[in-house]
Amino acid sequence: GVDSSLRYTFNTDARSTLGLGFFAGGGYRLTKTQDSGPFAEGGLTLRAGGLSVGVGLKEIFYPAPGTDSAGAKLPDHDSTVFLILAGGGVF
Repeated sequence: GVDSSLRYTFNTDARSTLGLGFFAGGGYRLTKTQDSGPFAEGGLTLRAGGLSVGVGLKEIFYPAPGTDSAGAKLPDHDSTVFLILAGGGVF
């Protein structure tokens, strides 16, 4: 599937080598099956030098969750925690 989202981001002084940021937004997950649905996400990042680390949470809402192989109803939402590790440098 493909996630498409629009995020609002805020970072303390962007030119600084030390900073804190957060992001929040929403979007839509497109899949080949009936599992497509809207989602909301948010998280925090910490920047130190050329390295950024952070954590986020994505909550996906399924309008028509369907059933599993045993016939039980699947949940109508799903939560995912994700880690962020980004950076770069020059030798």
